[in-house]
Amino acid sequence: MRLAMMIFPNVTMQDFIGPYEVFSRVDKFTIDVFSPKSGEIKTDTGLTFKSSQNIDDVKGCDILFIPGGSGVNQLLEDSSLLTKIAQLGMRAQFVTSVCTGALVLAACGLLEGYRATTHWRYADLLPLCKAIPFEGRVVVDRNRITGGGVTAGIDFALHLVAAVVSEEMARQVQLQIEYNPAPPFDSGHPTTAHTSTVDSVRKQTETSHSRRRALVMAAYAALAKPQS
Repeated sequence: MRLAMMIFPNVTMQDFIGPYEVFSRVDKFTIDVFSPKSGEIKTDTGLTFKSSQNIDDVKGCDILFIPGGSGVNQLLEDSSLLTKIAQLGMRAQFVTSVCTGALVLAACGLLEGYRATTHWRYADLLPLCKAIPFEGRVVVDRNRITGGGVTAGIDFALHLVAAVVSEEMARQVQLQIEYNPAPPFDSGHPTTAHTSTVDSVRKQTETSHSRRRALVMAAYAALAKPQS
């Protein structure tokens, strides 16, 4: 199966690398990494990746994958790029994301009527695009598979391998990468974190949330307009 994984400036590295590490161990997958424009990509932490393909080089795929990161904002402002992502998604067998990559899929209209998840801080934006926010580290609704924030990318990838290859293959990859998480704190989700911790993170991300809300609404409305 041909798997097209998007990368873009200010992507969250773990959103991309976690799934890539899993997928790269599955012989059945042929992975195409693409970006809005080919060349060097600086992540939101300053590390650099390189993409040899841009989105126009991807003629089709069986699985479309979009990660998240602060660079999602720039994607949402590019209606031409979103149109191309939507076209890839409409032809793909599976449409997938991790973290705020789901907001890109939603803005493209690819999650309309589907249950989906994203980073907990931005899940309330999904209904703006007629997606159905659903609690879960990984949410599967027909051929839409979405993962929660950042570290959920590995869980998402293993779910996808189990769905399209086999559960045994997914189990083998999990063991190969020794994915056996044991976090030091029970603070990985607002349902388990201390209230003060949740309040602090919410306050830190208020500006980002408001900005994303406006961008998602504008992007979705723009793509919904009939083309003249």
